[in-house]
Amino acid sequence: MRPLRAGIVRGAAFDAGPGAETSSIGPLLGLGGAEREELYRALDWLLERQPAIEKALAKRHLKDGVLVLYDVSSSYLEGRCCPLGQFGYSRDGKKGKLQIVHGLLCAADGCPVAVEVFEGATGDPATLAAQIAKIKHRFGLNRVVLVGDRGMITEARLQEEIEPADLDWITALRAPAIRGLVDGGVLQLSLFDQRNMSVSATGLTDQRAGLPCPPFFSPHAVQICWAERSRLTELEIRVYCGNIHR
Repeated sequence: MRPLRAGIVRGAAFDAGPGAETSSIGPLLGLGGAEREELYRALDWLLERQPAIEKALAKRHLKDGVLVLYDVSSSYLEGRCCPLGQFGYSRDGKKGKLQIVHGLLCAADGCPVAVEVFEGATGDPATLAAQIAKIKHRFGLNRVVLVGDRGMITEARLQEEIEPADLDWITALRAPAIRGLVDGGVLQLSLFDQRNMSVSATGLTDQRAGLPCPPFFSPHAVQICWAERSRLTELEIRVYCGNIHR
């Protein structure tokens, strides 16, 4: 695991240095003023204990059969000394700035369990293997449902990493795949018009519905969703599971 301190960005400090006025860490934790070097020493202390802390969080919040949420973001850097700083796709819109990429694993209720920092040019799918290893080996989980966006859980990642690890998954279809289902008459758009079943897709030229983007389920994930989303009718479950296959 790469050192988290390499990912420290402007605004992270409390009561010290630039950006302190925008941080709530000090008031929330009841901390007074702190020098920058004190913060760095605290981070070194935390880094040494990170695996144990994350393992304890996983034991408390994760178990076999649950949903595990994963996503990545990026943060730009000032200066050129960070060993993980690279030019990459900037979610901050800061062209010409070095950045880092950070991935966050969460429990189904959004509680953070583990975080990892990657080089700034790392693509989203390339971070997935490390998370699968973390789930299987460090946390000792055999069967969970990994939830990620369509840019994260790609066909290649499914075939090469997720399915060989015997993990189930939930993701979303890309716009061309949705268009194929619509044109083939597989999806009944009236159902999606009336039900707020998922996040709306973008980039579709058809204005009929602002077509909601149907999720792409693995079979085991269906059983969990049936239990956790009891508000869905049996007909809606059939729409999810009967017409969209693994």
